[in-house]
Amino acid sequence: MAPLVELRAYFLLIQPVRLVLALLGLAAARALGVSPASSIWLFGLGAVLFGLGMLTTRRRRAFFERAGNAQEIDRSRAVESRARTLARSAFPSTLAVSALTVIALPINASLAALLAGILAGMAVVGAIFGYELIQWEKSRGVRLFALPGQGRELFGRRLEGRPEPPLRASP
Repeated sequence: MAPLVELRAYFLLIQPVRLVLALLGLAAARALGVSPASSIWLFGLGAVLFGLGMLTTRRRRAFFERAGNAQEIDRSRAVESRARTLARSAFPSTLAVSALTVIALPINASLAALLAGILAGMAVVGAIFGYELIQWEKSRGVRLFALPGQGRELFGRRLEGRPEPPLRASP
């Protein structure tokens, strides 16, 4: 049976990487001739558009509805390493946007600044979601996990010494 992915690690470990990649993309666009005002404006535009697009969707609410029905698991279930979780969370979104930014740099450095802003937006939105996830977990005394890949089923593990959170029992 495949080890589970800890969702807290999945959503939070990648955020500093995204932010550093975004800042490197912005610096590279500046180095290739995009003016300071244009580069900051495009960077901000990419971040804001991505942020608005993601923060106004129903996906976050649907996730927490599913989390409330997480299947309870015991402590013996294996959990994926942090390094593997970080690599998993970079694919495909962070790697794809980073690659597009690198490709755009020599062709259209202004587009690269916009793409770098999208990476920054991904970092901010991911951090916001990570914070919401931590608050949700703390309020229920659980940690959430998922199967690797695109599995929609969520699993919860009680934290030691916490009262019974509302998780459904495993079959």
